[in-house]
Amino acid sequence: MLSIISTVGTTVFGKYESLLATKVRELERENLSNADIAKIQRGRCEQAEPLYQQALADLKAKAGEFLRRATAEINAIEGIHDLKGARTGNEYYFIASNTASGVLAARVLADFCVEHYNAAYAEAIIIQGLQVKDPRAFRLTGLPILVQKLYELMDDAKKKHLSVILNPTGGFKAAIPYITLVGMLRQSQDVQVSLIHETSTELITLANLPITLDISQIEKIRPLLEACEKEQQSGVDQNQMKQELGLNRNQMVEDHPLWSLFEQLDGDHYTLSGLGTIALAELRARSQMQTVWLSKQAYERLEREFKPGSEARRNFETIFDRLRDPAKRVDPYRHAYKDCDFPAYKYKGNERLFYHERPDGTVLVLELAQHISDSDWSYDRVPDEQSEYIPYFQWK
Repeated sequence: MLSIISTVGTTVFGKYESLLATKVRELERENLSNADIAKIQRGRCEQAEPLYQQALADLKAKAGEFLRRATAEINAIEGIHDLKGARTGNEYYFIASNTASGVLAARVLADFCVEHYNAAYAEAIIIQGLQVKDPRAFRLTGLPILVQKLYELMDDAKKKHLSVILNPTGGFKAAIPYITLVGMLRQSQDVQVSLIHETSTELITLANLPITLDISQIEKIRPLLEACEKEQQSGVDQNQMKQELGLNRNQMVEDHPLWSLFEQLDGDHYTLSGLGTIALAELRARSQMQTVWLSKQAYERLEREFKPGSEARRNFETIFDRLRDPAKRVDPYRHAYKDCDFPAYKYKGNERLFYHERPDGTVLVLELAQHISDSDWSYDRVPDEQSEYIPYFQWK
């Protein structure tokens, strides 16, 4: 099943000169408050409700090619369904700007998907600051909230074992490059980017490009990224920036290899750039669920001595899964063992292991161990200083 995340425009209201589109623009000109816009999302705005009912009825009355021509978002979704062979039981999220027309369109599309595609779930999501009138508000408010929401939705989909399709066909075009970059960085997590031109029925699914971030280097300045995020509206003083980046007084922030993660807010202050916002979100996502590798020594013992389905095997597999989460690599599970330089891990049963947190953000299981006997609780294996431990088998 799929989790399809779409940005939203206003093509669902028909051509620009149509009566419905004209009425929606009139509603927009009323400059509704944020509270009123939230009411549109919940179906409690009297001015908007007749427009919602008409737009939904118009969309439900269409089928086939007429449906695909009705709205850019549905045109793309139909293409995604065809590509993936999954038309029912999916989840749909429609990301709207904080405007009356955007939220109204997102709600129409979400409710249509529930009825027409038998969606497992559909939701209209408001992103504050996602608009075209104020570029500063977009950079400092809209973009960070958008990136955060994308990562939240992708994380939720992963927990549900859903494949994610990012669909930036409709809505605010300035968001497309950022959504695309997020998709490229998350491609190993079953995320794709698909979009379609409003005059076409041919879906474009972007190829998986080898785009990566130097996570090990970015991790070193994570406190600075988080400081900039905290002071996103006012910025971090350039002297603090230079100090955190290891620059001397005569150097500029732009002299640092990771300068593109920041942008100058004014003459003396910096904040996160769009890339910096994504990099910080990516750091957090990777720190939550890290890759676990088994060394050759650990893998061979697992396969040789612990049969699939046995209690010992299940205990080791549980530990492998727990090692993915840094929040679970803590006392009392993580512990020191005698004079070993590497931490040991215990969870339940007689099974133990030694592991290493590698600079690239992955975890390497070095050796599997058990208590020697009921009377001797020493471990029967410890990492050997003379042995070489390298990633051999990725645990999935």
